[in-house]
Order: sequence, then structure tokens, then C-alpha cells
Amino acid sequence: MRATAPPRTGGDQQTVALTAALLSVAANLPQAAEELAQQRMPPARQRVLASLLAEVGALLHEHADLAAERVDVEPGPATPP
Repeated sequence: MRATAPPRTGGDQQTVALTAALLSVAANLPQAAEELAQQRMPPARQRVLASLLAEVGALLHEHADLAAERVDVEPGPATPP
């Protein structure tokens, strides 16, 4: 996967790292989708991509939980951006 520049917004170190990870994944998903659609992505690479997406998803959940604790708010229903 190609690297992307880190985000230029402020924030704590975890937020900056998570944002960079999301941007990197987003930059590479079109190519991954094309490879899948054309059946050019080997199963091993599919598993690596799935693991990466699951890991980034877990980190985002953890980040949301920590953010909710900071503002002392109960997590509400999932509302995607």
C-alpha cells in the first residue's frame, strides 16, 4: 500500500495516528476493489486486507469509546458520518 501524508489537523497523538491510518486505507481501497472485481487479488492478500480493515475498525471503536469517556456521554446509536 502506498503511504499518504499525515493529516494536518491538530489533535492528540492517537487521533492523528488513527486519522493517518484511515487515510492510508482509503487511498488504497479503490485499487483493492478493482483487483477483487477482476479476480486478480490472491486469497493471501485478501486475508491481509481483511485483517487490516478489522484492525483499523477495532482501533476506531476504541477511539470512540475513549472519546465518549472524555465527554462523559453514553454511546448512542451508530450514525455513520
